[in-house]
Parts: sequence; C-alpha cells; structure tokens
Amino acid sequence: MADAHCQPDVVVSSFAFKTGAPEANLVIDVRFLPDPRPLMEEIPALDGTHGAVGDFLRTRSCFDQFFEVLKSRIAALVQDLRSRGCHRAEFAFGCTGGQHRSVFAAERLADWLREELGDGKIHVMHRELSPRSSTATDFSAGLTLSAHLDTSQPHSPACSSASSRSSGPSFKCTYYPDSNCLQIEEDTTVRTSLSCEDMGAMLGCGLARVRALRDKRRKLLRTEC
Repeated sequence: MADAHCQPDVVVSSFAFKTGAPEANLVIDVRFLPDPRPLMEEIPALDGTHGAVGDFLRTRSCFDQFFEVLKSRIAALVQDLRSRGCHRAEFAFGCTGGQHRSVFAAERLADWLREELGDGKIHVMHRELSPRSSTATDFSAGLTLSAHLDTSQPHSPACSSASSRSSGPSFKCTYYPDSNCLQIEEDTTVRTSLSCEDMGAMLGCGLARVRALRDKRRKLLRTEC
C-alpha cells in the first residue's frame, strides 16, 4: 500500500461501549480479550498505552493471531476506500471501559498502518482517555464487528477534499478464535438517514393526525347519540 499515489487519511480510535459506539468504517469489539483488572489493582493509573497492559493481553489471549487476520482485512478495506476516491478511513476499537483493551488494539493498528501508509496519514484518538491522550463476547459465539463502506464518493484518480464521511453499505465480520477465521457478511438491517429533528417532526406529525382522527370519531359518536 505504501507506493500508492494517493491514500486516504486514517483515523484509529478507541472507545467504551458503555458510552456508545462512534460512527466509523469499521467498529471492532475487542471485549473478547481478557480484562486486565489484576494489573489495575496493583497500578490503577495504567492504561492501554503502557507496555504492561500490552504484555498482559498478548500473553493471556489470542490477540496476536486475531491481529494478523485483522491486518489483511484492514489493508483490503483501505484499498477499497482509496479506489472509491474516499479521502478518509475510520477504524474504532471498543471495549467495556475504553481505557485498556481498545486502547492497546488501536495503538497496535496505528503503528502497523504507519509502516504501510506513512506517519502523516495516521491519526489516533482515545476518547475515554482524553485529555490524557496525545494523539463480552463469548468465544463459542464469535466476535462480531461491523463495517461501513463509503459508496457516496465517485471513482476518481484523486482523493476527495471533502471533510465529512457518508455512511454506506454495512457489513458484519465475525471472528472465530478456534479457527482463527474472520467471516464477513452484509448487514441487512434497515438504517435511517433522518436527523433527530426530522424524526421528531415526523413522529409529532403522526401523533397530531392520530389525535385529529380520535376527535373526529368522538364527534361522530356524539352526533349519532
């Protein structure tokens, strides 16, 4: 990927599911990794940027195997976004508290992408660590990820200069640790593009029509009586 003439900027972030997942091209749930609670009991100030947390996660889970498979998927997704003329790719890792497992995974991916794309194109953000940051899934059931590919941009030899990303088709990717396999399938869940204001206005209009219909029925009943 490094020799491509135009690469999209890449944002790699971490977040806590308990405070809600952000919009991203790929949202990755890493709650299958062990909770480093034993380390926190000894040194509460540790977060996913510290080596002790990384060592804990790598030695007590299948993270390395998972990460090798994930890299190929990320490379393919960045390549696809670039071919569509997209200027931006966003990857978000989530765990329960957003300070350890997701931070570690995000930092690892960012480091790898810097080698592939160049330092100037990779941006890192740890939502739950801000402003400190500088920059339960069952194994038998699998780990579910969701991806959104941007199809709103036309194919173009040059990268777009737009500052916002439109959501596109949605895909689910399930990781199976036993076979070290990632399975991707399209998410057919219907999504709405209406804003909160438009949705509220639509619901309000519907309620107003229901009230008008009830009033009309009451008047008819009074007339018949």
